[in-house]
Amino acid sequence: MAIPLSELRWPRSRALDPARLRRILGAIASRTPLPAVPVYREPNTATAVVLDGAHRLAIALALGYSSVPCKLLSLQEAASAYRYPEGNC
Repeated sequence: MAIPLSELRWPRSRALDPARLRRILGAIASRTPLPAVPVYREPNTATAVVLDGAHRLAIALALGYSSVPCKLLSLQEAASAYRYPEGNC
């Protein structure tokens, strides 16, 4: 499912790895499919919280994409699969 970038919330203050960004750009240039960004919807809002994929989203923003492919997880799936050291995203 494609979700508009405007509906995604992720930690933009994290440092991005330039080598990783280059790999993602190379994959896009060669039309290699990238994994869907795992997200969960916050209750009673249109906001989707990004669990993994800050590099992919930074590239999407830089390239002017309006949406990205996402994999919608339940809150239970998200809580069991992803942990952020600072306790939130």
